[in-house]
Amino acid sequence: IVEIGKENEIEIINDYRKIILEKQDEKGNLIPNVTFEIGTSSSMEKILGTYQTESDGRVEIDDIWNYSYLYIREIKVPSHLQLNNTVYRVKLNPHQNTTYVAINKYAPQPLHIFKKDPSGLGLANVSFKISRKSDMSEYVYFDEKMHETKEGSGVSTITTNSKGKVSVYVQPGIYYIQECVAPNHLVLNSKIKKVTVNIGESVTYEMKNDYRKIILEKRDEKGNLVANVSFEIGTSSSMEKI
Repeated sequence: IVEIGKENEIEIINDYRKIILEKQDEKGNLIPNVTFEIGTSSSMEKILGTYQTESDGRVEIDDIWNYSYLYIREIKVPSHLQLNNTVYRVKLNPHQNTTYVAINKYAPQPLHIFKKDPSGLGLANVSFKISRKSDMSEYVYFDEKMHETKEGSGVSTITTNSKGKVSVYVQPGIYYIQECVAPNHLVLNSKIKKVTVNIGESVTYEMKNDYRKIILEKRDEKGNLVANVSFEIGTSSSMEKI
């Protein structure tokens, strides 16, 4: 209240400006427990402090108000996200708070394929292709560490090891798996299988192959099936070994 004939004073207090770090995943979800370093140069030789996002995916910092530019580097993220340790230069807005939003991609998730023979033993040298399309019209490619890579770079065929296993690392989503090569003594299982890879989860997919068979069928001259006909099977035309 301003009173006539009196000296009036108004006290105004300004807050220090803040930098607000906000962490999101690819879908815009706010992520807690992400740790950042803030430095004064791109070399990050002088670190002003280490800060971690809280339960709302944000952290407010108000003790570095006297800088025009700051440098921010991410040093720790939850396991389901890819760490981005690039150093970013951020300009602090004059007279107001500055919000820095960092968005992380999901980390590749392991997809384990385990191939077994009819007895349940691991089966080596079985090859597969993986696609995001149910008709297998486009394949997923993998680098030498079996991480998903861009199309045409790396390999699109993966093969089980001596224990019957092969592991690849893919982004969360729906995938289709098709067997394309199997040992000669087994029946190729070329049926397309659908697999869902969820965020932060490891997926193991097991498949079995049947032994291949020879089917003997006997008919008379009219095409009728005939029972009680006996055959011998040998390993050579001499039939020495039956």
